[in-house]
Amino acid sequence: MASLGSLAASRASERSRSRSVGADSIGHVRRAPQPDAGTVTEAPAAPWNLVAGSRRMATDTFLRLATLALAQMLDLATFRMMVASHGAIAEANPIVSGLFVTHGLPAVVVGKAALVILIGALSIAATAKDRQGVWSIVGGLPLALAIAAGIVGGITNAATLF
Repeated sequence: MASLGSLAASRASERSRSRSVGADSIGHVRRAPQPDAGTVTEAPAAPWNLVAGSRRMATDTFLRLATLALAQMLDLATFRMMVASHGAIAEANPIVSGLFVTHGLPAVVVGKAALVILIGALSIAATAKDRQGVWSIVGGLPLALAIAAGIVGGITNAATLF
């Protein structure tokens, strides 16, 4: 049988390791046990962890948009060199070719800028929705297609030059 002293010591130890989680209908305080000193627990999300997560999301979004802009600039630069060398007939895209013939290079530049802004806005909107569900398609698919189109356009334009 435990002595009164050891019983009191164990209750004091229990109180120091537990926290109050409310009271029952009689007024007795219920306590939840705290982990022992050797137990590893997960820390609550600190504000700086949330900031680091949003920084990573901002960095990923920036890299996606920078890749889009660079791919479209590659396409535009090689388009300019190809048209200077071979004329507008060398352009395979009839929309861009017609735009260039009727309005010149500034219209093509405005069209490329509008494309980057539109696709970038879709990507940012999808990022704000955590890219879940349909937002992963709305933000990801046009972005991927625009990057691929810019790279393929740049490569085919450059191939036409040689």
